[in-house]
Amino acid sequence: MRKFSLLLLTLTFGLMAISFATSGGFAPHGAMSKALGVSGAELKSDDDSPMKFEKLTHDFGSIEQNQPVSCTFVFTNESGEAMIITKVKPGCGCTATDYPQEAIQPGETASITATYNPKSMGKFRKSIIVNTNVPYGEAILYISGEVK
Repeated sequence: MRKFSLLLLTLTFGLMAISFATSGGFAPHGAMSKALGVSGAELKSDDDSPMKFEKLTHDFGSIEQNQPVSCTFVFTNESGEAMIITKVKPGCGCTATDYPQEAIQPGETASITATYNPKSMGKFRKSIIVNTNVPYGEAILYISGEVK
């Protein structure tokens, strides 16, 4: 029985290693962060990103429970083509967003508004994922604060 368990364990790890090796393993250093425009734990305005945000995070500070708060993330389209925001996905149901539905022309400025409805007490940090139709036109925005 012990030999069978050891054989099964070895076989499992062997198959995992083969699967990992044939899938290419981890992405090359920086490949995923460049594709998403992410640096470390947060997004930074990457030189390759066509979305140049004035800020990527907003801290509401101390806020009251059940009192919605909003902030605006302003960005400029620095791509060479019209940019359409195809999807804005808040990290939870407590965050609502408003964003332009029409095309944002090269050089134009637009904004995304995030409204957080604090139901629970304590600190929070929420993400908002923004997707567009242009290459590397993705961004991750963050809102944070503490509900008193």
